[in-house]
Amino acid sequence: MVVRMGRGCWLGALLATCLLGCGQATARMQPGVPVDVRRGYCFLNTEFKQRGHLLNRDDVMLRLAKNEKSRPYVAQGSTLAVGAVVATVIATPAILVGALAKEGNIHMSDDASTGLLVGGVALGVVSWALCIASDGRYVTAVERYNEHFTEPRDQDDDRTDEN
Repeated sequence: MVVRMGRGCWLGALLATCLLGCGQATARMQPGVPVDVRRGYCFLNTEFKQRGHLLNRDDVMLRLAKNEKSRPYVAQGSTLAVGAVVATVIATPAILVGALAKEGNIHMSDDASTGLLVGGVALGVVSWALCIASDGRYVTAVERYNEHFTEPRDQDDDRTDEN
């Protein structure tokens, strides 16, 4: 028996592969310890680590959202991430319907199918831009959280009485 994958089935296989890789064991973020971040630029998952241990992303976002310095950047990143998801949700069916119409599987004018394809691709590009900007806001949130670990101490604390 030979199984042949039709058009579009490779997307399902790619999605299944990505979902299977999401089951990594992660640690919870420890307060008072600097966080290291490695950007994924929306092609890979952005990773958060403390002392070399991979952290649970949801826990990191929750703790950063509670931190006074990083809170605004987490909020901005979340807003941009929602925009990226909405743009993707709109772009995907537009591209699929436009492509199906171009192949003749859906009866539609050539101008309408071209409009759907072009609009869908443009919205897909916007989605990537929003996703990358969101990722950048999360990195900035980590940098703001880490600032108090690298700030120089007040000079008055180190002075000795010279009299």
